[in-house]
Amino acid sequence: MKNEIKVLLVEDNPGDVYLVREMLDDIQSVSFSLECAYRLSSALQKLENDFIDVILLDLSLPDSQGLKTFCSIQAHASRTPIVVLSGLGDEEVAVEALKKGAQDYLIKGKIDGDSLARTMRYSMERKQIELELQDGKQRYKRLVEILPDIIYRIDANGYFTFINEAVQVFGYEPDELIGKHFSELIHPDDLKKVSRSEVLSEYSGKTSDYKTTPKLFDERRTGQRKTTGLQIRVKSKKSPEYMEYTIQIIKWPKKHEKIIEVAATGHYDSDIMKNDKRFVGTVGVIRDITGSKHAEEMICTLSLAVEQSPAMIAVTDTDGRIDYINPKFCKVTGFEPEEVLGKNLIDIIQPGGESLSMADKTLWKAITSKGEWKEAFSSRKKHGELFWTSLSLSAIKSNEGFISHYLAIMEDITEHKQAEERIHYLAYYDSLTALPNRELFHDRLNMAIIHAHRKQQMLAVAFIDIDRFKKVNDTLGHSTGDRLLKIIADRLKSCIREEDTVSRQGGDEFVLLLTEISRMEDANDVTQRILKKLKEPVIIDDHDLCISASIGIALYPGDGTTAEALLKNADSAMYISKESGRDNYHFYSSTVQEKAYEQLLEEMYLRRALENRELVLYYQPQVNIATGRLVGMEALLRWKHPKKGLISPAEFIPLAEDTGQIVPIDFWVLHTACKQNMAWQRAGLPSVPIAVNISGHTFGRENLIDFVNNVLHDTRMSPDALDLEITEGIAIQNLQTTIYKLNKLKSLGIQITIDDFGTGFSSLSYLSKFPIQKLKIGMTFIHNLHKDPTNSAIVKAVIAMAKSLQLTVIAEGVETDEQFEFLQGLQCDEFQGYLCSKAVTSEEMGRFLAKNAGKLL
Repeated sequence: MKNEIKVLLVEDNPGDVYLVREMLDDIQSVSFSLECAYRLSSALQKLENDFIDVILLDLSLPDSQGLKTFCSIQAHASRTPIVVLSGLGDEEVAVEALKKGAQDYLIKGKIDGDSLARTMRYSMERKQIELELQDGKQRYKRLVEILPDIIYRIDANGYFTFINEAVQVFGYEPDELIGKHFSELIHPDDLKKVSRSEVLSEYSGKTSDYKTTPKLFDERRTGQRKTTGLQIRVKSKKSPEYMEYTIQIIKWPKKHEKIIEVAATGHYDSDIMKNDKRFVGTVGVIRDITGSKHAEEMICTLSLAVEQSPAMIAVTDTDGRIDYINPKFCKVTGFEPEEVLGKNLIDIIQPGGESLSMADKTLWKAITSKGEWKEAFSSRKKHGELFWTSLSLSAIKSNEGFISHYLAIMEDITEHKQAEERIHYLAYYDSLTALPNRELFHDRLNMAIIHAHRKQQMLAVAFIDIDRFKKVNDTLGHSTGDRLLKIIADRLKSCIREEDTVSRQGGDEFVLLLTEISRMEDANDVTQRILKKLKEPVIIDDHDLCISASIGIALYPGDGTTAEALLKNADSAMYISKESGRDNYHFYSSTVQEKAYEQLLEEMYLRRALENRELVLYYQPQVNIATGRLVGMEALLRWKHPKKGLISPAEFIPLAEDTGQIVPIDFWVLHTACKQNMAWQRAGLPSVPIAVNISGHTFGRENLIDFVNNVLHDTRMSPDALDLEITEGIAIQNLQTTIYKLNKLKSLGIQITIDDFGTGFSSLSYLSKFPIQKLKIGMTFIHNLHKDPTNSAIVKAVIAMAKSLQLTVIAEGVETDEQFEFLQGLQCDEFQGYLCSKAVTSEEMGRFLAKNAGKLL
């Protein structure tokens, strides 16, 4: 790798950006320069303006999702290697990206600095191989297909003596240029590049005038030239502009000199006896050469293209005997021309790597029956080495239409084939453990089910989850975790038969397929053997690790007749094993309590909700009762459940609190809400405070203040635009801690609101000690405002208490005009609820902000 690698990270999650930056900074062997883009649009702009060595790409961005993201990036950076960063649930999309041209993919949360650097290095190397193959093909195509078509001749004095009709591309007819000096076509400032001034022989002794003559090269008797890569500007008749061309001098065999593109060559009269040459003029060609006078030059052009072609070229007679091979054929195969000339092409290249006899000409006739044939196959070099080649065979016809020869064009595609095999491997095998991945396992399981059904046999699917593997990763690092996973994979393979399959599904999850078992005890024996094998000591870098696993087993056909059913039931049984104390196994049982299973399933879905981007924020406007204007908004969480659709937080927040997921969810909500608020401001919309709820678990975290401060710094949102809401119950649990944290938050410039006020002690004695700015009356009181006199009294008391403390009061859940008028009469400051608007998407909230200049009511 070169000294500094320029990396473009396309990722909208600041946490992931931070982790990647840290990993790259920790790598000592290579220096990385990291550029970041949080949206597809900004990534495309960076690719337009900057040179990038490698791209790390998250497929899920705010303005693009999935393969569409990859295809957009690839279209703008087709020559840059792309490594996809994927969540656990997005592996299938990552594999599809590999098939479309990505070099590799990495799983978020499973990446360390070494694997990241290694993956980028391999990706850059593979991309370079692909580009060299592509460039080679393009060079070959240009060399073979080029046919010059403009031909001209200039005499020794610089006057056109011939030019064909192709010159019309410059707007001239041939007759207009015959007899004219070449300088009339060339920009005056370029004349010195291609001319010299000298006394011409016919004027010698008669005049002292000098005449401009062509000087496109040095006229040495050796024939060597000095003028190469010369750029001139040619004048078009129809345009005052000059078109720029490059003169590229090329040496031809037997010292015959030829120039392609805009090309020129000197013509000489030679005296062989005196070994002397006399310059008589210049001939130039541009693309296609026409006319019998230039036929020999065309043959030379074609000869040079063939001789210098990056492809292997052979010409055979009608029976396949080789008449000619080019230098590339010799270089790749190792054969010398005398070793193959006169022999049959098929005998030399040995399609499929096998020696074939051409005595009956059957294969050759089959190949040449249609006049053209193309195939890729393995072939053998002179000393027996196999390589992959692509052969294109086409007939060469005479002017009368008869086939006189066959042209064979071959390319060494070994590296391309290896790249294809690597892509195939990545599509079906786990890159870390070399085990079959999820897709290949699914295919094998389906085939095994078909076989078991036909043979009336049983099979078992065992779902294996490594106990406490996350702790190893968190304490010893992902590198140690990866090494441990390799050891586990080897141990699992050692416990099964050759006809069985062990697959890594992702993370620390493995699945076994045990085929052709005759009884439940067979699966039982294998499982016990696995548990015993896994508990054998593992020492990695002086760390003595203890491994155990939780295993769930489902049997065909009793526990399911499809791959999906067997995997689901094995997974369910595995969770029962975990709940039962780990380091054990359970067979699936239909008598397992459905409620317990659903609880486990919901926990699993919730763990993956953040990673799978299933959580979304809605926003509910907060309106000033007196003016009817928008004064704020509350960020409200929703979960796009993979099966139940959009569900409210009341259905999953208790589960999140029980499982410890509430803290990362709270942090995500805070960061996302601030980021969205700044996006609105950058779009020119007014700055409006945004309220975010903080749970008791999150409020109790020691790093709460630092995290809030970091979010404000990362998103660049003004602190006065953030309103943190905590419930009254949370606030009074530990008064001293609460007061300390609230003062810290206030010092940042943040507004604090006590939510659901009135449901707890509602005491002035503690309320006066809190550095808060706002009280929120819960919707329970508002909904029953006219049904229960007690509620009306509580609302009046809360508003009066707030006024005495000079606090703003906001009521939530306002749905009717009666409720609004009641609150208005008590001089309540603000409200939110269906009377104004339900919670809406970010797009709809943007429209509310746009109407901020006017009243919403």
